[in-house]
This record gives sequence, structure tokens and C-alpha cells, in this order.
Amino acid sequence: MRTQLVESAWSYQHHAAVGAELKGRQRHADAATIARSWTAQQRLCARFRRLAARKTNKRVVVTAIAQELAGFLCAEMTAN
Repeated sequence: MRTQLVESAWSYQHHAAVGAELKGRQRHADAATIARSWTAQQRLCARFRRLAARKTNKRVVVTAIAQELAGFLCAEMTAN
């Protein structure tokens, strides 16, 4: 699980975007879930850039982003 979170965290170094494939997967999802995930994606991308500007070691940044991503996933799984 930790490896997957770290691998996912690396993707937040790029700008937030919704491509055609992701739109297709989101077609049957709840609108509120899509809105929460988009907000989280924008927040994590911005946070990655802010931390990367201050830190010289990107591995530290990725670890912090992975931790925040884990928190978001936990909150999303327990949301009603």
C-alpha cells in the first residue's frame, strides 16, 4: 500500500488535468465524489509545487504528498 501511495504521489508533480480516459471512468460516478476528487487533486498538485520549491530533496516532498493522499483516501472511504 505504501509503495502505491508513493508512486501515486509522484504524479502530483504535474498540473491537475482530466483527460479523456479519466472522463470515461468518471461517467458513472457521483457528481459530489468527482467534485471532491478534483478539489483534492488541485490541492495536492499545488502543495507538491509549494513543497518542491522549498525542499531540495523531492523524496521528502513525495512522502509528504503520499501521507496527505492517504488521509484523503481514508476520509473518502469513511464519508457517507
